[in-house]
Amino acid sequence: MSVNINSFGQTIPFSQTAEPVIYVVSMGETQRVERRGQLLRVMSGQAWVSFDGYDFCVRQGATIRLQAGSNPAVISMLGQTELVCEIC
Repeated sequence: MSVNINSFGQTIPFSQTAEPVIYVVSMGETQRVERRGQLLRVMSGQAWVSFDGYDFCVRQGATIRLQAGSNPAVISMLGQTELVCEIC
């Protein structure tokens, strides 16, 4: 299965058997990720993650589960440091 990495404004298909995907999100960008119950881990910076009407601030080294759902999660960076996160 092919996965588009850091495709600005597009939903990224995800397979449970896929390798971890690294996203780099810069100031003013957002990343939409299809939710299949995968984990998002912030490797650098801070993430603002929104789904199902809830917003989460995820700091470097922390993880959040993207609970399965029909609407994608929207991920953006917080602060001045470029966001690097891994989804698996």
